[in-house]
Amino acid sequence: MRDRRRPGSFEFHREDRAVSVTVGYVLTLAVGSLLLAGLFIAGGSFIEGEREQAIHGELSVIGERVAADIMTVDRLANQSADPDNLTATRTAEYPPRVSGDDYTLEVDPDSERLVLTHPGSDVAVEVPYRATENVSATTVAGGDLTIRWNGDEDAKHIEVVES
Repeated sequence: MRDRRRPGSFEFHREDRAVSVTVGYVLTLAVGSLLLAGLFIAGGSFIEGEREQAIHGELSVIGERVAADIMTVDRLANQSADPDNLTATRTAEYPPRVSGDDYTLEVDPDSERLVLTHPGSDVAVEVPYRATENVSATTVAGGDLTIRWNGDEDAKHIEVVES
């Protein structure tokens, strides 16, 4: 075998095999890291969406229960022969926290709606109710509540208060 180099010329011998293994390994790690980062980002947003749906569902159930209790006390006040002397009280246990955070319940008698708000996720749920008697406007923290008929002659109304 003859050496085809010209006299006085330099040719560097390069070893590409070791470099190609290292470059391949680094590229494999980079692609794997990108894939894992993408999965974590996609999984995180999926979990956050599921959490908000769970909070919405729990607040809806609590709101429906409170609305039913308000309508029960309203029905008792309407059907009473003597609403001035009526004592109607409904004490109910509701969860004090939803998904690890406190929530509030607002009674809006003008629109006949209950508004349940979860500050940890900015989820708010509106639940309608029907009442023929006046319901006092109030905002209470989640938890055990008492819904009662106040038969004072001056201001007959249904109250929602914390127990």
